[in-house]
Amino acid sequence: MFGRKHSVQTRQLIGEKSRARKAGYGASQKGWFTSDRVRQMNQATWADPVVRQKRLVGMKRAKTALAANHRVRAVRDGGIADVYNIEMPAPNHNFAANGVIVHNCIHEHPELGLNNGPGRTVVLGDVSIPHVGYLHETGRRQRFMRNYPLLQKDIEKYPERLLQKHFIMRDHMLLCLYELQQNGGQVTEDIKRRAEETLALYRKYFSGKGHYANVDSLQYYSQAVKILGLGADVAFQLVADKTEAKPNGAMTCRFATKEDLMAELTKRADDVMSPLLNPEW
Repeated sequence: MFGRKHSVQTRQLIGEKSRARKAGYGASQKGWFTSDRVRQMNQATWADPVVRQKRLVGMKRAKTALAANHRVRAVRDGGIADVYNIEMPAPNHNFAANGVIVHNCIHEHPELGLNNGPGRTVVLGDVSIPHVGYLHETGRRQRFMRNYPLLQKDIEKYPERLLQKHFIMRDHMLLCLYELQQNGGQVTEDIKRRAEETLALYRKYFSGKGHYANVDSLQYYSQAVKILGLGADVAFQLVADKTEAKPNGAMTCRFATKEDLMAELTKRADDVMSPLLNPEW
């Protein structure tokens, strides 16, 4: 750039890091991001004429863009309307992609239509994409308290939305967990009420129905049963095959009644057996 070459010190740092990467050392193993290393790299790269020029040009462009994008054209009363929160954890602030505004959402669960589910999907079992805001408990709780009022609004607007019932069960169990941690494990009347409502929601909307949100909902039901001191733990797995059924791990849940257990097992038995009993198989 600009007909200049990197300084000798910068080339040495780049070469050292490249050789370490080729040798299989990670950044943390070599200490690239310690305070001393960062200070050394900053001093060296700012002294490098190529890097310095690139940074100065970038800063100038950013300053120009900031001024251009923030001119006040007019101020007028917009009335009362829904507003939307756009959030991206630092250092990523990529809200515009090829002219399309993209941002984080509350409960990223698309459906083809209300209660129609997500349609045909592909599950990538070997891919893990965590939401960085939920990687530690403090951040997760902060976001929970932020999102909780939005769920209440959703309940008002879509009272029969099935996915919403799943979230109500989840939030009930989270609130119960938080209160139990704070009061030393005492099951208060408020905790009991939330647990009982979780049981009722599961039985009405998910038990024996095979909804796509049922996997997690069953776990919330199981937690509620434990809080109330009801039923018993049951380990189960249903696998079917035309030649040899090979189990791959049982699921353990707590059921309040035999009827709840049988409703779940009956649905799962139908799911695994029906395709095999089809004459076209």
